[in-house]
Amino acid sequence: MTAGVDGLLRAGGLAPPASTPSEPADPVVARRYCHPALGDRVVIRLAAEPLARAEDLTLGLAGFELEAVSQPVALVRRRALGFPGWVLLHHPDDADYALAVVDAMASLARLARSKPGAAKDGYEAIGGRLARAVPHFLPTYFEQAGRAFIDAGSAAQAGVMFGKAREAERVYALDVDEERRLAVFVEFALAGALTARSLADYARQLSESGDPVAAYATFRRLCVERTRAGVAPWSEMATQLRRLGTAAGVDLDADERDLLAELLEAPALARAPIGFWRAYRRPLLDLARGSPAVRRVLLDLQPRVAGIHDW
Repeated sequence: MTAGVDGLLRAGGLAPPASTPSEPADPVVARRYCHPALGDRVVIRLAAEPLARAEDLTLGLAGFELEAVSQPVALVRRRALGFPGWVLLHHPDDADYALAVVDAMASLARLARSKPGAAKDGYEAIGGRLARAVPHFLPTYFEQAGRAFIDAGSAAQAGVMFGKAREAERVYALDVDEERRLAVFVEFALAGALTARSLADYARQLSESGDPVAAYATFRRLCVERTRAGVAPWSEMATQLRRLGTAAGVDLDADERDLLAELLEAPALARAPIGFWRAYRRPLLDLARGSPAVRRVLLDLQPRVAGIHDW
């Protein structure tokens, strides 16, 4: 049942509110709005609870007023606050710049399905205009463009937009909300839009953040959530975690055993590359020696990668 719910959420669908997905999800509520021009008619919007305030602000600019909010009616895959909601919530004085490009972005989202190259050029052109006036918009703007490509089934172009969002953070030395950025990394990773290089770049950026303990904790959490949600680990994951962990003063032997204990029952582990198994061979053996339960899990595990049976 959990696997079916996870698949539904990854496809962009809504799951029953009492479901227990393995990946991060948020309750969805129905929000009822009225408008003087509509008389007795109302508008109902479904919104994830963490994003509801941005929904109210967006509709409020068009004259809608919130009348009522339902109990949770569904679950939806967790997404970080996007564009233009993030702007309206955090930079309301700049709202006009954001609202001025919303219609064009909607047109480009439709174009992304049939002409992804043309849509990419369009997003980049708008991004260039925003960079001259409101560069702090760019991360959430390009992330929203990436979501349009994810919805259109173009993970490669989504990854390009994601890279532009991270580039804007560096080029313009923008303040970064690490919790929000982690949520975005998980979201795009689950959509298959992040390459191993993107993850390595993230590890490097975290290492330069000035707080090695927080950097390690953030990257470790990404690795765990990504794997538990159904995406296989990558070959260099151990190398990047060890580099961050050493800087943070972590007891790597103990922490790697804890990490593997968290990951062992994740179905995605069966698709882990041989480099992952080689990197974690020693802590796996240590874990197995001390736990019959771990030995049972390993005996039942059937890795599905080339070369694993010859190792």
